[in-house]
Amino acid sequence: MSDIEKHAGVGREQLIKLQQEDLRILALVDAGRTSRRGGKVVSFEKARGIVYWRYEDLGRYVDGKQVVLPKPLREYVAHDSITGAHLGIRRTKDKVLSNFYWAEVDSDVTKYCRSCDVCQRTLKKGTVPRVPLEKVSLIDTPFKRVAIDLVGPINQGLPRRCRFARSTRNLWQRRW
Repeated sequence: MSDIEKHAGVGREQLIKLQQEDLRILALVDAGRTSRRGGKVVSFEKARGIVYWRYEDLGRYVDGKQVVLPKPLREYVAHDSITGAHLGIRRTKDKVLSNFYWAEVDSDVTKYCRSCDVCQRTLKKGTVPRVPLEKVSLIDTPFKRVAIDLVGPINQGLPRRCRFARSTRNLWQRRW
């Protein structure tokens, strides 16, 4: 089994056929687009019938070559193949870009991960975006403000009623 079959779910001949049917890929190859900026070279090349996107960064000694993915395979590769695995937006993007490239990879992976049923169900609940710190008023008397929390389960061997403990803390003592 080739890398293309393993990651894209199609054989080499099927990938070549799908790339030839994708007008955007054909336009990129026909233009032979190569750009050079500040020691970086980006180009599209064809090898054994498959179109690749090549990225070279001479300053960092990076030479990457990825298969240019036709539109019908993008959703599968972005999430349902072994490169997907419901890892979240950033990690899914990194996994996809390790083997494949297409022009809208950032927006497509973001859209797909945000609309994926599995990701929505397994996303950590209760996560909130970061907010700037605010000044908290000083507490001048004991027990004016307290923090109460439940800790547990502590020990599975204890009776059911003894598995959790209530923790109460006087925030007045917390001066630093």
